[in-house]
Amino acid sequence: FPVTISESGTRVTFNHNSDGSVTAIGYSGDLINQNVLEYNNTIFFSNGEISSMVQNMGNLSLTCFYDNKNSPFKNVIGFDEIAYANDGFFATSINHNLIQNNLYQPGVPVYTTNYNFTYDSNDFPLTQTNDNAEVLITYTYY
Repeated sequence: FPVTISESGTRVTFNHNSDGSVTAIGYSGDLINQNVLEYNNTIFFSNGEISSMVQNMGNLSLTCFYDNKNSPFKNVIGFDEIAYANDGFFATSINHNLIQNNLYQPGVPVYTTNYNFTYDSNDFPLTQTNDNAEVLITYTYY
């Protein structure tokens, strides 16, 4: 069987801004040079955790909002070191859960998705659905 090796690469530059936010600028290209701008995201924090994020991808903008409950990843050792490593896309928060995202074209809303959770007595998610109930996620803790 032939083995296919990807010849593409990505690069993300993180900048800490004076207002406490972080900008993640993502580029794509080949394995040597990644110079094609793919996105320019700004992440806003409250008490050291993501409170909202704006992802700018060409002529689209995605804004995300998070709850103040516990993420299933909150107590995973080392997760805080890798949570934002996914090419600068920050749907996963370290301590909280994504509850809404809004996709816009310049000045025009394209769609909004709300994520609905049920929680246990310690404010960790038990179930998650979206507006359309397309997916039901059940969380099990050991």
